[in-house]
Amino acid sequence: MLDEDKEGRRCPECGSKDIIFDYERGEEICANCGTVLSEHNIKLGPEWRAYTQEEFERRARGGPYGKYISSDKGLTTEISIPSRKYPPYQRARLFRLRKIQRRMKFDRKLLRGLVELDRLTSLMNLPKSMKESAAYIYRKIEEKGGARGYSITSLCAAVIYWVHRLFEVPILMSKIIEYVDNSKSRAKKEISSCIRLIRRKLKSELNYKRTPYEDILYYIPKFCMELNLTKEVIDEALSICEKAREAGITRGKNPAGIAGACIYIAGILKNKRVPQRKIREVANVTEVTIRNRYKEICRNLGICTERIHNYKL
Repeated sequence: MLDEDKEGRRCPECGSKDIIFDYERGEEICANCGTVLSEHNIKLGPEWRAYTQEEFERRARGGPYGKYISSDKGLTTEISIPSRKYPPYQRARLFRLRKIQRRMKFDRKLLRGLVELDRLTSLMNLPKSMKESAAYIYRKIEEKGGARGYSITSLCAAVIYWVHRLFEVPILMSKIIEYVDNSKSRAKKEISSCIRLIRRKLKSELNYKRTPYEDILYYIPKFCMELNLTKEVIDEALSICEKAREAGITRGKNPAGIAGACIYIAGILKNKRVPQRKIREVANVTEVTIRNRYKEICRNLGICTERIHNYKL
């Protein structure tokens, strides 16, 4: 079998690029002058050919890549139900082996954790890459002894928090707690403890920045989209946020509160007033926090206007 070479090589004798490969003899031949460029080559591909997808899947001996979200990583060989063509004693043996294999192929505790993690990530509509990273972190925690004394749901929620931090995707703790079945106060306390536990056990493996990842600039477009605000309000809020950051006002403050205050000021300056109660619902902070933050920003940046202070809630 002859095949054309696609690497753009040239014949050293005539300079032709018309080089063919003989798979049966393992030789590279110049089709112009007949010079044998190399011989005894080994083909690294499969020894069979497939012309359809069904034929390829039937002849292929390799499977897909492993999935951390699956308890067996998707690589376990399954023993199928034996057919009636086997003798009775062989069928009984295969049934017994199949039962043992189904019991021993995974750890039950790991399976429960991965199932719960898959449920939470599916409810939050996380992409496949974040879901696989969360499963990888959960497996690492289980390898190092797990989180004794904490529920599986709280540990999975803490893993999801760390995945968002590694991917630099902002998320509020309240959004995670919404998918946890426990009471909010207890769930927040357990999740916070699990977050610190993961940081202690995987400190050398988690490649994250020590500065707070909850960047205010990520929250502003998100909150504005939920409030159906225009682009000019978003740009004004981002500008105010940058000035507040340069002035050092945002240090030690809740990012959601700063973002809500910037949106509140930008909405008034652009004649697109948004009530503080609506910003409170989106940012999950109190109206008192929004008022304190926007007054502090106005006082330090010198943008206090009569219409901002005279605005009635």
